[in-house]
Amino acid sequence: MLGEQKVKFYKVEFLDADKETPPGQLISIGDGGVVVALNGGALKIGKMKAEKGPKIDAEKFVREADLKAGMKFGMQR
Repeated sequence: MLGEQKVKFYKVEFLDADKETPPGQLISIGDGGVVVALNGGALKIGKMKAEKGPKIDAEKFVREADLKAGMKFGMQR
């Protein structure tokens, strides 16, 4: 989730990453996608879709949402 909005991830790839980075934190933007920390690794995301929007390239999504490395996605409860 991003705020109160659900976000879906597509075209994903699991990566090794620093295990000290909190899960959900946006690690990097660029190189064909964005990388988000997981518990014990990371997820490279190629496309994203907001709850009420089209599926678009992840880099474009984070630019339009004004997200920066270090920001955090949450979990739905």
